[in-house]
Amino acid sequence: MKIKHSDNLASTWFHYFGQDQALVAWPERFRSVLGALIGLGVTVMMGKWLGEWVGINEWLMASLGASALLIFVLPSSPMAQPWAVIAGNVVSALVGITCATFIDNILFALPIAASLAIMAMFILRCLHPPAAAVALIAILGHVTIYRYAFFPVMLDSIVLCLVAAFYNTFTGKVYPTRPPKIAMKDKNAQLSRAQAEAKLDAVLAEYQEVMDVDRAELIQIIQAVHDTDKAK
Repeated sequence: MKIKHSDNLASTWFHYFGQDQALVAWPERFRSVLGALIGLGVTVMMGKWLGEWVGINEWLMASLGASALLIFVLPSSPMAQPWAVIAGNVVSALVGITCATFIDNILFALPIAASLAIMAMFILRCLHPPAAAVALIAILGHVTIYRYAFFPVMLDSIVLCLVAAFYNTFTGKVYPTRPPKIAMKDKNAQLSRAQAEAKLDAVLAEYQEVMDVDRAELIQIIQAVHDTDKAK
């Protein structure tokens, strides 16, 4: 019994040190890392060239590294889709610039900017975790020019998403994600689909938490389980 208790205790503690994350095969690791390298490389070079061309020193945002992780490692995540990346970064930059302009005390400006940016992303349905850092960057950098939200923030976001679309597609990943195809061949398939969507909406409404999983994939999983149960 002591051995079992010890094993359970060790297993519990190891859970908090990455055991909750699935193992990723080395080919996928290299694919993701190479994608981030190419995506950030192209974005950095494009931003620097345009910055020098128009005479602007600010041509890159630091949070782009976190965006690259999401886009190339988790390309199917709702938080990694182009709308989330571009709109999330831009609206957070606008919020951060506004707070930097009207709130003098940085101790108040930082949490207010981040929280308002998150609320704005909720409203626009463009949750993108690295974008909250964009609001803080604007505060810490004393950015009070709204141009910053469009260059470099919006431009860098667009370039990174374009590179990701080409690279992920070329390496066998669907990016951006596509709307689920609804089966139209027979009524049973349509009914199964409708039941799967109804079940998912009910579960999500009760769960009351943001899910970092593509809704279309969840529907397919639920539909597959429903079809399996029906076959039995």
